[in-house]
Amino acid sequence: MNKYLFLLLFFIAPLMVSAAQQPVPESISSNIKGALCYIQSDDQVVFVKEVFTQKLSLPGGTIDLNEAANKAAERETWEETGLIVTAKEILTQTETAVVFHCEPASGVIAFTARNHHGFHVLPAWFAPDFGIETKQVLLGYADMIKPQEYRYPAQYHQQVLNHDVPNAPIQYIDSAISAAPLMHQFELPVIEKIQSTISLLPKWISAFIFDVLKVFNSTASIFGVLFLMPIMIYYFGGKPSLQMAYVGIVTVTITLLIQLGLKFPRPFIYLPPLQLTDILGFSTPSIRTALSIVLIGYLFHIWKKMYEYESIWRCLVLLIGVTLIQGLSSIMLGEQFISDVLFGYVIGLLILWHYIRLDDKQSVAAKLIMLQPALWWGSLGGLLILAYSLHSIQLANLAGITFAFVISLPSLIKVPHLTLPYLIVKMVATCLITYVIFITQQHWLTYITQSSISGYFAQCGFWFVLTYIVIKISCIGSYPKK
Repeated sequence: MNKYLFLLLFFIAPLMVSAAQQPVPESISSNIKGALCYIQSDDQVVFVKEVFTQKLSLPGGTIDLNEAANKAAERETWEETGLIVTAKEILTQTETAVVFHCEPASGVIAFTARNHHGFHVLPAWFAPDFGIETKQVLLGYADMIKPQEYRYPAQYHQQVLNHDVPNAPIQYIDSAISAAPLMHQFELPVIEKIQSTISLLPKWISAFIFDVLKVFNSTASIFGVLFLMPIMIYYFGGKPSLQMAYVGIVTVTITLLIQLGLKFPRPFIYLPPLQLTDILGFSTPSIRTALSIVLIGYLFHIWKKMYEYESIWRCLVLLIGVTLIQGLSSIMLGEQFISDVLFGYVIGLLILWHYIRLDDKQSVAAKLIMLQPALWWGSLGGLLILAYSLHSIQLANLAGITFAFVISLPSLIKVPHLTLPYLIVKMVATCLITYVIFITQQHWLTYITQSSISGYFAQCGFWFVLTYIVIKISCIGSYPKK
């Protein structure tokens, strides 16, 4: 009898111990849709800065069908922060979300330096949602942020403040250079040395230098490409402008897919003090350098065919100089590694070479292929599928831009040249409208972005509206081909 009792206890005891270790959840309201984790370390709280809303929130997300709330909190926290946690007791419940006290299995690792908002940045580039839904993972005092900086301002006090929980172990590190690929480990000290050398100059001089670098760096951004539209349509008409836009979209798509495949973080991810700009996504290869090579090569190719001016060579040298300065600027600002820029140049040259080969073919069909509605609609569908399957907001934004060109396709094809010399006025109007839309986007995004789906639509809509307005302004004063 004692032998059977011993065997019974031998098999049941581990189950009893395991059950005792699992937190017993309190009753959760049936209308609860989300589960959040409150992680405290060094009397500070772990926050997530979201890609869509640019707001702070506790790590967590939507509870899947037939999923326990505590397991949802653990899963979402891992996906957003890279922290493996155990959800303990329930701290509070709001109308739609439950907040658990969560303990990280291996403690919290944070960078020693604080950012300009006073937060410690956590190394989280390996988290599945980093760069997709999560922009940064931060550690800071709960009362450091204002309610309007929180994703749900009305629930800020209930979700974040006045929770008496033990601190999780924490380790502060100065950098994560040793975690970078070997090639990047050699490049990081170079970037740090460049920035520190500039920072040693008088404050107003160093600030001026960094501002100039930001201007040059933005020349190859999507904003910079949109500003080219009035110039392209003025000098070349609608068809070459559409071809330029399509080549640019293809370039960004290819480089984005490579980035999402490699998932190499930017320099400031390993060393937060290097961050001087607010940029999203991964590093390798550089989209901006690839795009600048393609656009400059395209402009030279088209200009040479339409206008045989000797001064074009001087303009080409100037544009190449701007491209090189742009690449150097992105390195000095901590956005790209040197190898990222070089990789971007290679990709840009390959895409440009293929385009020129296609354009130089004698076949009329080859020359007009990028003006076909079927190609544009197919490309839009492909971008939407990629954005949905890869959860990439950058691909979603690119789809919004593409859609603006798709619905403008019939009118752009009919624009041979402009009859009114209002180029400067159009460029100024484009800059002002873009600036107003960009500055005010955070206000209206806050009201319409309540989920990942609405966030995707809001971001796509922003780029669609901006691109469509720029196209319409660029076409003012044109007359259709008869």
